Amino acid sequence: MRTLLLHALLIVSTYAGVFWLTQTFELHLLDPVFMTGWVLAAAMALQLVLRLKKHLPKLIPGGIPGWTERHVSIGLFAVLTFALHISFSLPDTALEWVLFTLFIAVAASGLIGLYLLNVIPLKLDNDGTAESVEETPAARARIAAAAVRLAINSVEQSGSRAIVDLYAERLHEFFDRPRHALAHLQGSRRPLKQLVFEIDAAECDDGASHHGSLEELKQLVRSKYALDGRHVHEMAFKGWLFVHLPATYALVVVTIFHVCAVYAFTLGGHDATAVSTVINGAR
Repeated sequence: MRTLLLHALLIVSTYAGVFWLTQTFELHLLDPVFMTGWVLAAAMALQLVLRLKKHLPKLIPGGIPGWTERHVSIGLFAVLTFALHISFSLPDTALEWVLFTLFIAVAASGLIGLYLLNVIPLKLDNDGTAESVEETPAARARIAAAAVRLAINSVEQSGSRAIVDLYAERLHEFFDRPRHALAHLQGSRRPLKQLVFEIDAAECDDGASHHGSLEELKQLVRSKYALDGRHVHEMAFKGWLFVHLPATYALVVVTIFHVCAVYAFTLGGHDATAVSTVINGAR
């Protein structure tokens, strides 16, 4: 919580400084778009440090979690600065629309990634499953086989069809393949609670003769639900990377082209002198 507050304070204070400079430029009848543009470019450059850290961990000091937090904070600051840079209005030219669309795609996918990396894993970890993503299909097959053996043994040992009927009518599809993708993306456990409720109902109908087997069946259901959650999360994360990374790199390329185009049609040296004059005057 303390780290979150520090990041929030840093975002607010930095943005307040940029906003103050913008107002200062306007008071001197100068366009602050160059200043906000370079601040935004610097923020976007810092965003690439996380990718560099993951590929060359020894080159950049600090840990991945710390840089991930900075990545999120700088991203939120970049969104605010971008809104200030475009004066809270829609683009005019085709190039500006491309830049605007790419920035929105990166920002939106970034928020989705933040959800995938933080909210869902916290809920999945509560299920206590230790299997890695690579081991998930094999683990799912073992759980399904155990459920089938449990249903068959219950008939052979007692002659009761309570468990085997429950498996055939309700649990066969659940154990057969990954299920409840939308619920897992929402971090919901409602389908799991419904399945456990139906197993409890079967226990009430059959008496106490299969109490141990039904408890084992509930544990298999919980393990399978946790594995499905990890599978859905992994697929969602891969899909997110497929959108976020290409959009990010495309944004960098278009931004460079945008800067070159702007300075090709403006007096860059004059604007730089004006920026220096305003900042020195503000001091």
